Amino acid sequence: MNLAAILKTPPQSVPSPNFTSAPPPPAADSSAPGTAGGTQTERSRDRSLYKAVMGGLYDAVLIVDPKGYVVGSNKRAEVFFGHPEQVLWNMECGKLIAGFSAIVLAQIRANVEMSGFTVIAGNGLCNNGDVVPAEIAIGKINFLNDGDLLLSVRSVARRKMANELRELEDDLLRNATCGLLLCASDGTIEYANPAAARLLQAPEEEGLVKQSLARYCVSPMAVEMLLNAPSNKAAWMGRLALRTGNGMNVEMMAAANACPVRKDGVRRVVVSLMPMLQTHNVLRVAPPVVC
Repeated sequence: MNLAAILKTPPQSVPSPNFTSAPPPPAADSSAPGTAGGTQTERSRDRSLYKAVMGGLYDAVLIVDPKGYVVGSNKRAEVFFGHPEQVLWNMECGKLIAGFSAIVLAQIRANVEMSGFTVIAGNGLCNNGDVVPAEIAIGKINFLNDGDLLLSVRSVARRKMANELRELEDDLLRNATCGLLLCASDGTIEYANPAAARLLQAPEEEGLVKQSLARYCVSPMAVEMLLNAPSNKAAWMGRLALRTGNGMNVEMMAAANACPVRKDGVRRVVVSLMPMLQTHNVLRVAPPVVC
């Protein structure tokens, strides 16, 4: 869920707390739960347990009161947001997480009341000016007030970067003009891009997967050479006679390169295909290179 989805919540389902005044500063003993009653030993044990749990959590944790002010945090939050604990205390949540206004927090609280917790995508606002994409898990906790919210904030910057890289790689593979095949050492096709399907006259790239490369090669010896030649970490390139799905024999320029062996121990080869006619056209229309 994201903030835009939260803002679509019907306003009648959202409570209307008073956000006009800031909460009073904390008392000396109220930095941890269990201070309202009990013996001094019990309160000390509660504080020690609270500090131990908060200090052992991987996520940056903020405890926010019903008015939207931070009333608790852990060491990870200090590192994530770049503020010491004294500065985080009594800080408006909207200054730490973009878009967390009073209205949004009220709607989040309404969602938490119904489901027990919620997870949303947001952006952390760091002291150095960085805006960090984050996944924020939110639950209700009776900490200093009835209705405090516990926010577990985890950076997803690396995950987002990895997803964006995968999208770029997918664009590259799906829009390449040359055919690309990923074959196991026995010649089984494990991946084919759309250009490979067009060149081999297959209905779609999925139709090539799990097929043997030998099915599309005129010469069985050519398949063996194509799969074994790049085993010495040197790419192979040459002409290859292929048989398309509709039974036509065509000659293409082919290149094969071995992939690093992965944990599954299977040796794989990437085969690139380009029609001879296309190669000639590219060479004919290519402008001269000026050095």
